[in-house]
Amino acid sequence: MRRRESAGTGPRVAVASPRRSCPRPPSWSRTSSSSSWSPRAKPSALPPRPATSAQVKYQTKTAQGDGPIETAPVPPELLRRCLPAPSTLAHLPTQKFCDGLPLYPLEDICARDGLHLDRSTMSLWLEAVGATLGATVVAAMGADALWFATDATGFTIQPGSRAGPRRPCCEGHYVVKIADRSHILFEFHDQ
Repeated sequence: MRRRESAGTGPRVAVASPRRSCPRPPSWSRTSSSSSWSPRAKPSALPPRPATSAQVKYQTKTAQGDGPIETAPVPPELLRRCLPAPSTLAHLPTQKFCDGLPLYPLEDICARDGLHLDRSTMSLWLEAVGATLGATVVAAMGADALWFATDATGFTIQPGSRAGPRRPCCEGHYVVKIADRSHILFEFHDQ
């Protein structure tokens, strides 16, 4: 890995292809020069300022001076086709839920650090992270917990707007599971 500093965007991290384990042969050249640095980048909120991770492409040269471009594979992402780096996706929920900051001061804090995010974008990212990580945590807790007690309380659900004078009610159940280590899980099942 190699770090570069650029004006206002924080450090850049260049990720080399994992298939190359030996030093670059002299016939290789970088497709982008240092004066026109424009790799695919993701903003990352590493304190005290955002960093940008870059994916650098190398090109082999044949006798004619051309060759195929070899690109490092894209690293795995928490959210598919999402702009922020994993550090940003960890930073926002920590600031909001652990430190109790609403999204409007987080918007100002990120803007001071050079990462311009509006509240609607942050709320979409928080929803996606919560759905991804929350489902994983609840599934792991449900698989490994030793249940002490469960309670499936049934109730009726008032139907929505439907034509006709008589509408049947639906039934649902809240399942409360009390497990070891003070875990309490709530599940909702509609029928």
